Amino acid sequence: MQLSITSSIDSISQQEWNRIAEQDEYSPFLEYQFLCSVELAGCAAPSAGWHPNHFVLSGPDGLIGAAPAYVKTNSNGEFIFDQGIATQVIAAGLDYYPKLVATLPFTPCPGYQFLTSDKADIEEQNLFIIEGMREFAYQSKYGSASILFPSPCFDEKLQKIEHLNPWSHQYFLWLNENYETFDDYLHCFNKNQRRNIVRERASIRNLGIEIRIYTGEEIDSGLMKLMFKFYHSTNQNFGPWGALFLNEEWFCHIARVWTHRIILVAAYLPSYEVPIAMSMLIRKNRHLYGRYWGDTFYIPNLHFELCYYTPIEYAIAQRISDFDPGMGSRHKARRGFRSYCFNSYHNFTNRAVREYFGYLTSLCDQEELNLIEQLNNSVPWAGQGAKTT
Repeated sequence: MQLSITSSIDSISQQEWNRIAEQDEYSPFLEYQFLCSVELAGCAAPSAGWHPNHFVLSGPDGLIGAAPAYVKTNSNGEFIFDQGIATQVIAAGLDYYPKLVATLPFTPCPGYQFLTSDKADIEEQNLFIIEGMREFAYQSKYGSASILFPSPCFDEKLQKIEHLNPWSHQYFLWLNENYETFDDYLHCFNKNQRRNIVRERASIRNLGIEIRIYTGEEIDSGLMKLMFKFYHSTNQNFGPWGALFLNEEWFCHIARVWTHRIILVAAYLPSYEVPIAMSMLIRKNRHLYGRYWGDTFYIPNLHFELCYYTPIEYAIAQRISDFDPGMGSRHKARRGFRSYCFNSYHNFTNRAVREYFGYLTSLCDQEELNLIEQLNNSVPWAGQGAKTT
């Protein structure tokens, strides 16, 4: 095996990369079209603090493994929220940036893992890449080498590696427990919450709002340009806390090369020719991911309908097994999304930073575990007999 680093994913053949990445066990955000699009659109680019440094594992017959990675000069777009720790480290006169980050750009969905073609030697390949990242960070005098949002199966492997510092984080997930209809799903809730969800959905129908789902070739550049405007306005509403990391060029490009993964849920008022609100989701096989949302003006419960209820109804009809709705928002718990824990893993090149980071994150870990327990206890299930695995 030979490990090399490339500063642009388009130096690699899409066919070679996707020969591995399009396999069922890999997140769609590891696929060539997504990773290449954020580079081409200038989103994951040096001007934005993202310097692609993808690790490529080669054998006699070509590509046998890969790990998307970036040298970062800030923490924007990672969604691990280590800016507070970085500020304290820098204030102490120590280096935190630049850092090497192996992650899914702008995508807070557990699913990152190394692409490996030879399943028989997967452990060896993983360790080979991790050691390569570690050595690269030390030689380049970077602050750290980190792996963010690992998939559950990759997380199990990373837990066994001693020099990686874990840091716990919370996320939401909906599981399809063989529901036949949305009403079947509603019966998992107690009477009050069932009535509340029915009332919320009825409020949208009573306004005459029509919900349409667009997939595949139904999605054109006009819809994607509109989706960008919704995404832009939503994030502008949050001011400095917004997550405005993608541009219109990215939305238009991804629609041309990745339409088979995209789902748009659009809301129309009577006599309106264009949607007044939209949500964008990504699907791969039996997995669904909520990504972006926006509206022209506020309508109560419309966010719940486009981002939770209609996608869940779609997931049930399509026999989708799980739905990651995205980060944040405690109200997800009351709509049946369970709270889970994932780890990020960090290897600091400076011992003092490593020890300080370990101390701070040990305090955060207990807070996250308490939050997960609190959120799961707040789900208004019908009782012990409910489908709540």
